[in-house]
Amino acid sequence: TQFIWDANKGIEVLPPHIQANNGSWTRNGQKLLVNADLDGNAISSAALLDSATGRLRNLGSLNGDTCGGSGSIGPASSYGWAVDDDGRNAVGTAYLDVDGDGYCEHSSKPEILPFLWTEKGGLRKLDTSGHDFEVEGWMRAHAISGDGRVALGGTNMSNAQAWIDGGPRIDLWKKFGAVDAYAVNRDGTRVAMDTLRPVQVTTDGYTYTAWYNNGVGVWNAKTGAMSKLPALQWCKDL
Repeated sequence: TQFIWDANKGIEVLPPHIQANNGSWTRNGQKLLVNADLDGNAISSAALLDSATGRLRNLGSLNGDTCGGSGSIGPASSYGWAVDDDGRNAVGTAYLDVDGDGYCEHSSKPEILPFLWTEKGGLRKLDTSGHDFEVEGWMRAHAISGDGRVALGGTNMSNAQAWIDGGPRIDLWKKFGAVDAYAVNRDGTRVAMDTLRPVQVTTDGYTYTAWYNNGVGVWNAKTGAMSKLPALQWCKDL
């Protein structure tokens, strides 16, 4: 059962055709990013729900709502992850059937993709240039700054990605060894993420690269600079 909880009104159960998925709200609590099957074809798509009027705004898809990726909410041609403070920009996952086999979830092909929706421009695919889907798998967008200018995402290997003003992809994994970028302030000047460092390990005569935790990084999308948050150290602080 999908519902909204209000501190003053309590719980409000949503209609059965609305899926709250990640439950991303605008800052004033006016709009909620949901999924809904608005054409009755059993495939939902990302939508914005106006909590005051109950009206739904379909954000669309990349495939004309003809093919859906599977999940806990059922088939979805697009899947909303995050909306900005004012409800003018949203990001998420969209699906394409690039080889015409009727299936749009091949992670080794450009079928599971990051999208950006804007109030003026509608829904479009974010840049994935240079990404090797066969090696690194799917890519999605799952967070956005309050002002809507900085979108964050990742691959199915958790490698962190970013886009500024919907522009070229910034591979934060290759730049900083960054993973799991979800937290961002209003203007994108502070983006928190975990970082990893490569370590050569030899076991039974076999040498391989292992990735060890390298602390929490804070990236400034405006300057491109990365800093590290202080952390407790074994044998010194613990």
